[in-house]
Amino acid sequence: MEDVPAFYACVNGKEVFEGLKDHSLRTASVGLTLFERELERLGLLEPFVLAAVLHDVGKANKMVLEKFKKIKLEECKDQKLSFACHELLSAQAAWELRKELGSHYWVVLYSVLRHHHAMRGIKDCFKKGDLVLDRVGKLSELIPRLEELKGLKPSKTLIEHEVENAMAHSMKELKEAYVVTGFLSLADSVAAYLGRVILTNSNLEQGFDSSNKPSRFVRLSLEERGWNLEKDIEKLMEEIRSRENEVIKIVKKYF
Repeated sequence: MEDVPAFYACVNGKEVFEGLKDHSLRTASVGLTLFERELERLGLLEPFVLAAVLHDVGKANKMVLEKFKKIKLEECKDQKLSFACHELLSAQAAWELRKELGSHYWVVLYSVLRHHHAMRGIKDCFKKGDLVLDRVGKLSELIPRLEELKGLKPSKTLIEHEVENAMAHSMKELKEAYVVTGFLSLADSVAAYLGRVILTNSNLEQGFDSSNKPSRFVRLSLEERGWNLEKDIEKLMEEIRSRENEVIKIVKKYF
């Protein structure tokens, strides 16, 4: 089974591809590597993992995959895929999987929806046109039910209703959602940097993609946990890879 892109770009005649399953697994594994102590203390390790593997499901939407096919047929030149507002479709998928998520549903839904909150609002996203879930590639190996959701569209009424419910549902769960969202956003950034630049050995031009160079926030967050990107990169990657089986075990417990 072919994977679908979580990131794709053509730079100086070179393709840079990051699969959705790989990125989702890596994001969850980064979170366990960096934040396990905090997540376990707060009882949020499993909801974090579930949010991490679901956060980018919406990138597998029809418009993106059609653009991907078109780019692949063209001469490789400086261009990349855009996944604007994918979090809406990811949140809709989380709603569809609410029975499987059980007691973690509210935290996962809010975290998935808000992991790009600083970039855009829900209402702005619904002005961008239809988002329709397509095949999710290898991610369905982790969550088979995603295959049944092809053709799914986000509902403005439902999403807004669920967000309002999440805000009023329980102060405890809202606080937990804030914590998971913060860890998810940071783990996502670290995983993107590692996957797109180091694992693919790409040489993205400065400024072409934000993951070309880790932000000061990402670098300091790693250093606070004893990791130096220049000195410890191989050891860090080994540790992240070693957590993948734990991630898979947690996901299979629910799906």
